[in-house]
Formats: sequence, C-alpha cells, structure tokens
Amino acid sequence: MRTKKQMRWLVRPQATYWGFGDRFVVMVAFCGLVLLAIPVSAEEPVTPKVKDSTARFQEDGASVLVKNRQATESDSVASESIADSEEQEPLEPISQDSDHEPELAVSVLPLDENRRIIADGTDPADKEAEEFGAALTRAASLANSRRKDRVAQHSKTVNKSPALPTKLMIHTKVAKFNGVQPGTSSPEEVRTLWGEPGEERDLEDGEILVYETAPFQRIDVVVTDDTVKMIKVELDELLPVENLVKQLRLEKFEPANILDDAGEMLGQIFPERGVLFMFEEAQDTEDSKRLVSHIVIEAVDSAAFALRAENHLHGPYEKNICDLQFALSIDPQMAQAHWLLADIYLATGQADLAEFSAAEAFKLDPSNDAYRLRWARALEQLARYDDAVRETRAVLDSSNTPTIIQAQALQQMGRLASLGGLDIRSRAIPFQTKAIEMADSVATSKHIADRRAAKQVLVDAHLAIGREIAGQEYRNKFKTVSKWIGRASGLAEDAIKKGDAGLELRLHVAEEALATLAEFKPSVDPELWIEEAQTAADSLVQEVDDLLWQQHIQWRLGVAYFQAVRIEHARRRSTNALRYSQKAIDNLTEGAKNRQSVPHFEHLVGRLYFHIGAVYAVHQKNHEKAIRWYDKAVPMLTTNVPVTKLALPHRHGEALVSMGVSYWKIGARSKGLELTQGGADLVEAEVSSGLIDKEALAVPYGNLATMHKGMGNKDQSAHYADLTRDAKSRKSDASVGIAGNSDRTLRISRRQQSRTSGGSAKVR
Repeated sequence: MRTKKQMRWLVRPQATYWGFGDRFVVMVAFCGLVLLAIPVSAEEPVTPKVKDSTARFQEDGASVLVKNRQATESDSVASESIADSEEQEPLEPISQDSDHEPELAVSVLPLDENRRIIADGTDPADKEAEEFGAALTRAASLANSRRKDRVAQHSKTVNKSPALPTKLMIHTKVAKFNGVQPGTSSPEEVRTLWGEPGEERDLEDGEILVYETAPFQRIDVVVTDDTVKMIKVELDELLPVENLVKQLRLEKFEPANILDDAGEMLGQIFPERGVLFMFEEAQDTEDSKRLVSHIVIEAVDSAAFALRAENHLHGPYEKNICDLQFALSIDPQMAQAHWLLADIYLATGQADLAEFSAAEAFKLDPSNDAYRLRWARALEQLARYDDAVRETRAVLDSSNTPTIIQAQALQQMGRLASLGGLDIRSRAIPFQTKAIEMADSVATSKHIADRRAAKQVLVDAHLAIGREIAGQEYRNKFKTVSKWIGRASGLAEDAIKKGDAGLELRLHVAEEALATLAEFKPSVDPELWIEEAQTAADSLVQEVDDLLWQQHIQWRLGVAYFQAVRIEHARRRSTNALRYSQKAIDNLTEGAKNRQSVPHFEHLVGRLYFHIGAVYAVHQKNHEKAIRWYDKAVPMLTTNVPVTKLALPHRHGEALVSMGVSYWKIGARSKGLELTQGGADLVEAEVSSGLIDKEALAVPYGNLATMHKGMGNKDQSAHYADLTRDAKSRKSDASVGIAGNSDRTLRISRRQQSRTSGGSAKVR
C-alpha cells in the first residue's frame, strides 16, 4: 500500500498557476523610471528593496512585500476618473505528439502446468501490456547482477514524448506483470499463475497476497471485491528512472510528476499503463539523480490523466484537453477535471465551454470555492457581469474560504468593479489593495500551489491599480502609475526567476503596461514594452509545439500591438500606429481562429479597426481610407449593449460619433448622421441611467447640430445646439467644483470598458 506521503498526489489543490521559463530580466521602472521604496497607498505602492538601477526584487522576511505596509481602503483613490476622450473640435472625431518488441524474459516465478498468459496478439497495446512484466523482471535481474559495478553516472534523461493521439483508448492498456493485470485478474488467477503466497494479510474490504521472489525484494498483490486492485513491487536494487523507462518500453508515454506540497518529486506515473514509479534519492552520486525503489501497477485511473494535464496546465493545450476529456470518459463525475478544462477554455477564448465546465465542477462540488470562482470568471467573459459579481461575492462571503482563494476573489471583484459606473468603480482599488494584503501573507508559503497563485494575484492587483489610476487625474500621475507597473514587473521577474511563474507572466505585464500607457494623453513611446512583449511571445511560441497554445500567445501579442496602436494614435505618430496595426491584425487573425465570439473579443477587434481608421481620419485627413476601416468596425461596435453599472457602452458611442465625421466628409451624409445619432443614443443611455455625467454628450450633440444644419434641418439643428450648450454648462459647473480639491482633480469619467453580445471574434 502507498504511504501517506506517497498518496499526497491524490489531493486536489484548490488553485494553481503553472508557468514556463527561467530567464530573469527586470523591467526597471515604467518607461525608464527607477523604483523607490515608498508606503502603500493607491498613489504610491510599496516597492522592493533595490541594489541598483536594475531594481531586482528581494523578499523581506515572511512577506514578498516590505514589512511596514499599511494597506487600507482609506488609502485608496477616489472613484471619479478623468475623461478618456480624444481631441474635440466641431465635427471632428472624438480622439480617443516505432514500437520496439522486447525479448521474452525467463520467468522466475513458480511454474505450473496450468499456468497461462492471457493476451490478445491482435492488439499492440495488449502485447505491450503483457510484455511489461517480462521486461521488469529482466531489468531487475540485470541490475542485481551489476550491483557492485554500477557506475555513478546514469544515462541521460529520456527525450520528451511525442504528442498523444486524439483517441487515448488506442494506446491505453494496464500493464500486466507475469500474467496478472490489475482491474481484470482474480486472486484465483494469481494463485494459479504464481503459486501460493508466502503471506496473506486481511484488509477491511479485501486481502494482500505477499510474494518474496527474486530478483525482487517483495511483491504485494492487493485484492478488493475479488479483483486484483494493485500490484506493488519492491525492488531489491534501486534502478535509475531513465534506464527503467527505456527497459519497460515506456518512452513514448509522457509521465505525470507526483509532487508533495512543497514541489518535491515523489514519483512519476504513466497514465496509459497504470504504472507508478516511487522515487528514492540516490546516495552515491553528487547530483542525486532519481532512483526507483518501488513500482506500482494499477488500473487506468482518471486522476492520473488529470494530474498530467495539471503538471503543465498552460500548454500544450490540445494534449491537456485530450487528457482531461479522457479522464472524464473514465469518471464523468470528476469535478477537478471539469475545473481544469475550464481554465484551458478561458485561456483559449472558448468562454461558453469554460462556463459549462466550471459550472459542472461547481455543481459536482458546491463546497469548493475555487470552482465557483472560475465559474464567475467564465461568466464575466460572457458579459454576464451581474452573475459574475453574484458568484464572486458568494466566495467572499463564505466562512471557510482559504486565504488564497479569498485573495483571488478580491482581485476578481476589483476587476469587475473597474467595469462599472463611478459609484461601482470607486471600489475597484480598495478591492485590489485588500487582495494584495491577503496574497502577500501567502506568497512565501511552502505550499507550491498557494505560493504561485499568490504571486499571480500580487502581479495582477498591482497592474490593475496602475491601470485604474491611469484613468484618473493625480498630481504626478505618470510617476505614480510608473511605480505600480514597475512594482508588478519586479514581482513578475522574481516569480519567473524562482520557478513560480513562466515567461507568459512577462508577456502579461508588458500587455497591461501598454494598456495603461494608452490611458495617458499624451502618452510615451511604447517601443520598450512592445519589444518586451514580442521577445516573450517569440520564446513562448517556441516552448510548446501546440496549435492552441501558439494561437493563445498570438492573440495576447496582438492585443499588446493593439494597445500600441492606441498609444501612437494619441501621440500623433501615424506611421508607427499603422506599422503596429499590421502586427496587431496579423497576430489577432491567427489568434482568433479557435476563439468564440464574445463581446470583449468582438469589441477589441472593432476598436482596433476604429483606431486604424481614426489615424487616417485625424492625422492624415484621409477620410476615404478611414471609412474602409470604419466599414469593418461598425458591425462590431453596433450590436446591442447591456446598460448596467458593470458594462458601459460609452466608448462605442464615442467611436460611432468619430466615424460619423468621416462618412459625412466624403459625402455619405446619411450614413454619417446615422452613426452620429447611434453614438449619441449610446451615450444618452448611460446618462439617463446615471452612470456618467451629461457633459459627455457635448461633442455628439454638437456634431448632430452641425450635421442637421448642413442638411437643412433647422429645427433639429437648433434643438441639438441647445442640448450642446446645456451639456457644456454641466462641464463648466463640474470644473468649478473640481478646482478646489488639493489632492487630485476629479472629473467625470469617459474611460469605461464596454461589453456587448453577438458577432464574431474573427478579424475580418
């Protein structure tokens, strides 16, 4: 039987974040600024101790943050944020994966005239399963004969297995040991084939048959329900894992690593054969290569396939999906497999499948808050924001939620709050600062899964705060945001260096840094962050030969280039903006091929097309070229928009108003008026819902007044002129009230993320 320690791999962690890579390069500060040690507040985050201008991160005691951190809601910024509008002029755009047959071994077990070998020669997997015991006997005999002469250096690690075929059933067959196969053979067959055991032990639901036969130390056959459940072979001589893998013909199967809570390897299991190696550290070699002390053969187990997928959850996606679906074909009630599938589907943009899988996991285990939280993430991606908030809040209200899950829920709630109106958005930074406080207490945990998850939360929360501040007005706002982004970069690089994250986290930081830069008017050169994103993406694409993984990376890189387009548009660098736009289109086109159409993806592509058109319209005054891109953007930005405090259509309204100008100027006046009116309607919906101030209507109304005047609609023109003056007076009133604020200037937000439904995520 397995020891308690050796059974740890069966425990399913509540949350995991797996990554790749080992290069340690610190992005010093946001666009060249050096990090400084400062107390936590929304304006000034805690920063790591630094040795020099490279600002390398260091842990301090039990915290990955400096000790004297006071993070409270009272330190957070106010809710209002500055407008994210683009240039405003009369009737101008609103700126904005060959078998080898082994020799037959001579049996060392007692022979009997009734002994037989059960095999189906027509099935290669059957044949391989049958040959397993013979190969193991030969390997053990060979090792014993060379015990005194064994060299210190073992053979090199076996090459990585090729990708498994889609139908694992073809290659899945439990290994047989001298005619006995777990899950199939009966105890009578064992006695017939092997003779009477030297010892028998009773179990509550079965028995253990003990054989002591050379070249093995001991063989335990566990029997339950009149069927062999497990064969445990204790080797007389420790065997190098690399050699044993080759001798047992297991090279073509990728093993799943069995780790303890601290990440130490206890063994490996080969799911297709039900073969488990238990490791013992070698004592006679300096590099302590892994040696096998026991081999366990069991029936094919769904947990082993799920474990293999979880070992490298963030790629290769196609193989992981195959493993998890096969696990569910064995055990449809395996909640963890559903949960892991949801994570992959989220990463690959398949939100409907993610929601189904996460909901199934939670339905099967409603006490697991990690399952519920992933369900909420899927609901968010489907633009079901109210449902996402409800499920996330339920996690926060749970009395038994682990600290790391609470931190993840707080970070998620902060992200949801940032999508809302002013009263909702004011809670975003307090949620994120509380998430930092809780994650910090777990970030030095010896439990590898919790530690990795905590570091991910720390990075995400710092990035989110920086982005939130960028949409508001502060004294020295750029410097403040730079510190938050620089801090996130330092935390990410430390996690990568220590093996708690991979290069994807570096890409994530670069992507978010660019999105934050895009909120500044004017902004700064995005080249350094684009180079960081491109370099990380190039390395990540080379890591895994998997189409879904590569598309996932290309999509993220495309998003980074999209942000660079926004930045260069705002900087009036039209040549750079158009160069980055082609990179964005190329990467998003490839990345979108297997993505489901959801509002976020649809609108991102629509916004890209809009910004390309705006470059031509605003900076090159080429409205003919502009409308070629606007024709692509309009269908993506004019679908029904849910007007809630968590989904605001304001930016789409601004885009429609801006596009209307170009159509008007090339003579397509009806189209121009139609788009401008549609944009105004979207903004009006927010104003009437109390989500934004009426001043946001000044430009749409002004353009409508001008257009109606040009079309001879005097009454309509006069009507919109009056509405324009009223909207502008609201703006003036707001400015007077704002001027007296000594800490920061508060203006009504025009930066709101939006979500709609329908459409296609394909780049057209």
